[in-house]
Amino acid sequence: MVARVTFEFSIRADSIVSLEEMRQCVERALGCPFRVKDFRGTPARAADFLGMRAYLYKWRGIANRPIFQFHGRLRDVHFLDAPEGEESVELIVQKLDRGIIDLLEVYGAGRWHTPSEAEIEAELDYGDALDRDMSSPPPGQRN
Repeated sequence: MVARVTFEFSIRADSIVSLEEMRQCVERALGCPFRVKDFRGTPARAADFLGMRAYLYKWRGIANRPIFQFHGRLRDVHFLDAPEGEESVELIVQKLDRGIIDLLEVYGAGRWHTPSEAEIEAELDYGDALDRDMSSPPPGQRN
């Protein structure tokens, strides 16, 4: 077995500016460009860095409060391919939340934090509600 280190992060901030304004701040802090993407039917911005694909988008949190979600995870599934002569790959995940939070704050991208379990639950509920809305027929149409 071979071990490989990969990175991930998942952080939140109150949404008090537009997605484009936040994208500019985050680009300046990270030093990499973001491109227009879509995340679960929601406008998003995405960038690739440190072997991660990172998404930035607006969402809803506790009490339906507007927030930004910013998270990054392993981009390339080939990272999981074992080298010749090895049976498997063990991933060692390094959390970068604190470092990304500090970097964004220093560069004026607002106050970010790692979400609590209650915040994550509220965000999942919002996502489930979006999924239900998108699977329902428009008013006046039948399935």
